[in-house]
Amino acid sequence: LMQLINVATDEPTGRSTADQVEDILKYLKTDTLRYLDTAQEQLLKRQEEEWKPIVSWFESRYGVELPYSDSMLVAETSDQAVEAVRKHLLTLNKWERMGVESATTGCKSLILALALMEGKIDAAEAVDLSHLETKFQVDRWGQVEWAHALDWSSLRMSTGAARILYSWSTS
Repeated sequence: LMQLINVATDEPTGRSTADQVEDILKYLKTDTLRYLDTAQEQLLKRQEEEWKPIVSWFESRYGVELPYSDSMLVAETSDQAVEAVRKHLLTLNKWERMGVESATTGCKSLILALALMEGKIDAAEAVDLSHLETKFQVDRWGQVEWAHALDWSSLRMSTGAARILYSWSTS
């Protein structure tokens, strides 16, 4: 949490608000939740069950449509979708933006970050949803305790910190 506060305070990279927003928006086109694995039927079923409700919420909240991709190609993202999210991000203060950016980069998902910040999911759910494929493989092949558990715990901690920073700055 202190690291996020320090970065938001000092902005050591010298980015402007507009630059930070553009950095965050890059994740919309490559958002984890927009890539479905159609080659593995059981994984696809879990993705549809667990991801689609969050994507549907996001589409409704921002009045946009986000098509899915089933390949390594970048999913199409309309200018309208980018602009709607940009408009929202520009209304956030520097603490809120830092929270959104941290959760976005950690989860590789702007959709999950915004759902987290708006209270639709908690930090543990955001991390679990962002690692759905890994969890699917772990269920199938087993977990590397020292690697998977450590990565997930660390990400839950940093994602939770991002949510705390966001909520402190809005109360």
